Amino acid sequence: TTCFGLYMTLWSELEQDRLWGKESTHHHLMSMMQINLKAIYHERLKLEGIGLLKTYIKEEDDVRVFIYELIPPLTPHQFFNDGVLNVYLYNRLGKSIFQKVKNYFSDSLVDDQSFKDVTHSFNDVFKSVKATELAPSFQSESKDVFSPDAQTDFIDSSNRASIEMSPDSFDFDLFLAGLTDSMISKRSITSKVKQAIEKLAFLYGIDPLQMKNVVLDSLNENDQVDIELLRKAAQSFYQFENGEALPNLSEQIQPPMLRTMQEKQPQTKEEQLI
Repeated sequence: TTCFGLYMTLWSELEQDRLWGKESTHHHLMSMMQINLKAIYHERLKLEGIGLLKTYIKEEDDVRVFIYELIPPLTPHQFFNDGVLNVYLYNRLGKSIFQKVKNYFSDSLVDDQSFKDVTHSFNDVFKSVKATELAPSFQSESKDVFSPDAQTDFIDSSNRASIEMSPDSFDFDLFLAGLTDSMISKRSITSKVKQAIEKLAFLYGIDPLQMKNVVLDSLNENDQVDIELLRKAAQSFYQFENGEALPNLSEQIQPPMLRTMQEKQPQTKEEQLI
């Protein structure tokens, strides 16, 4: 109970949607929990042991500064398939209560074998539009706006949704065939690199043969594809071809209120309204 209290007290020190809490003292923590420093240390070890806390220390001029990094708990699926923690919980609670807890965090499976997945992919719904095709044309303010900031980090958690491209969105066979005479191993094209290539090809309208040169420009000192360099190389390629303005995103079938009639004579009443 005290161990859980320490974990939640540390969480409470974080402001909502912030990564770091304000600097404080162990005396403040002792006052909040009404326990002594020895007890805090003892409970801290428990949290570290089960992977919920990482502790860092720096000593300067006889002053010790600690950083406590809180780790989110395992998901129910991870916990009950852990093979260690779930066994300890079973031994602690007994079969009956353990089963109740397990049932609380689980649900019946739905038989979806007779169903067909008809979910549309990202590029089925949207298309990438060059900035020169927009009205008005928007100019990019900085080439570095998409680069990571070394002084900051993003609020993040695992199991976030990600963009999924349809399998035929990029011709990897043609792309890989173009690499045979190049100074790069096909083993460097990992699954993560492939995902990045798919998304960048879609975003900047780069075909497989053009992408070969973009990839060659993104090799690091170990002749491995650096994904951050790949992003910059793709952006530079696009801007060399199309100017500084970056592409925009629109739906494949644009809603009526967002349609324009640039360089087209209206044929229907709906087009006349647009």
